[in-house]
Parts: sequence; C-alpha cells; structure tokens
Amino acid sequence: MQGENINYLLAISYQGLGNYKSKDYYEKFFETTDSATSYLKSIIYVNYGTLLEKLNFNQEALKQYNIPLKGHFISEAYFHMGEVYEKLGRKDSAIFYYKEALKQYDKGSKLKDALQLII
Repeated sequence: MQGENINYLLAISYQGLGNYKSKDYYEKFFETTDSATSYLKSIIYVNYGTLLEKLNFNQEALKQYNIPLKGHFISEAYFHMGEVYEKLGRKDSAIFYYKEALKQYDKGSKLKDALQLII
C-alpha cells in the first residue's frame, strides 16, 4: 500500500524470504507507530503472530492474534490461535478456535475484508 511504514514493509519482505530478522523490523514498526493507527490494520498483527509462531514464541503469538479480535472477528486470527493451542497440546482450545475460524469465515470475516477497511 502506498504510504505504508517502511519498517512494516521491510518486516513483511524479510518474512516472505524466510529471514527472521523481520522480527526486528516489526518491533521498530510498533515502536514508531501510533497504536491507534496500527490497531486498524489487523493484518499486521496476524502477520507478526505467524512469524512469532514459527519462531516458537507461542504465548507472544497468541497475544498478537488477540489484538485484531478486539475489534474485528477475523477468521485467520482464530485459525492461527487454533494452531498455537494445538502445538501447546491444548486440544479443546484448538478445536474451539478452529470452529470459530470456520464460523467467521462462513460469515465472510477474513483479512481481505479487514484490508478494505483501511484502503
């Protein structure tokens, strides 16, 4: 997107390449961005959560996935929470979040829709 924060662009670029130095750029992004503004961009928290999940920072990933769920019900955030709970051996929680992801997806609540809110 035009006018996007350079630290976020670097973070997702490095993440796409599988280079986990992207974590540093996410941290810089959050340090330099007004939380009220970044809150509108649910995709940022889901992307950062997936990075943290790959790095096995599971509790921190759950925190990132929870942020967009405070204002929106985004199926991807629920799905990834299910993945983390499954990794942690919490089968009941994983099933709950997988079911919620399907429910929200069926309602049409997904990141594509969240992106339309900020364009």
